[in-house]
Amino acid sequence: MDSSGELRFVGRVDYQIKLRGQRIETGEIEKVLLGASNAIKSCVVVKRFDEKLQQHHLIGYVELLRKTNTDDASLLFQINEYCLAHLPLYMVPSMFVILNQLPLNSNGKVDRKQLPEADFSKYQVNGNNKDKSFEYVEPQTDLEKELHLLWLRVFGVEKLSVNQNFFSLGGNSLLLMKLLTYYQANFSLKQDINISLLFKHATILDHVQLILTQIKQADQNSKLLEWQSNHLTKGKPFSFPLHSHQKSHTLFWALF
Repeated sequence: MDSSGELRFVGRVDYQIKLRGQRIETGEIEKVLLGASNAIKSCVVVKRFDEKLQQHHLIGYVELLRKTNTDDASLLFQINEYCLAHLPLYMVPSMFVILNQLPLNSNGKVDRKQLPEADFSKYQVNGNNKDKSFEYVEPQTDLEKELHLLWLRVFGVEKLSVNQNFFSLGGNSLLLMKLLTYYQANFSLKQDINISLLFKHATILDHVQLILTQIKQADQNSKLLEWQSNHLTKGKPFSFPLHSHQKSHTLFWALF
């Protein structure tokens, strides 16, 4: 309220943000981050915009309490694994940045405006995949290569691993729908593959397995239809020959 008695809204005093349709309290993420390693002195989580991908991401900035024997890559992997185990996927930061010191304002609080910009080029190569965060895996089969090229176009990146999680790359339901539409159009898939399945199985390797399973099932169904067409008498009910015991049973009841 100002001197004239007017109430002025200047924004939130907490740090609740909205990301991909989800409301997130960054303070909850920061509490988890502090528990990821006893080497962490303080941390802050902010939302940053990736111009190339045109997507917002959560970025975790970390200040260490002391210099550790663990290299930065291993520590970041440890932090990422801890967050994945204690947070929903949509709350896990896309990238973690280690700073010598977090910038502070005159009140001794973290000055979020002075935090350095995130280097998304590094993130897009490594990602924060749950299983192998820092291991790049090339596509091997023709189908893996086709889906790999598709994902590169969808995310607008030059390199990504086939075991990277779709959502760790900044994916959302709209991008997932694009993938589903492509899969259905190019692999003649039916409704057996849906958004829910793609959500649960969210890597290129996962999608390859889903598609192969559907293709195999479709091939089996096609062979079954062909067999039925060749063996079933059209216009007449199909019957199986009776076993000898069934014949005697039928004859017994026919006598009454």
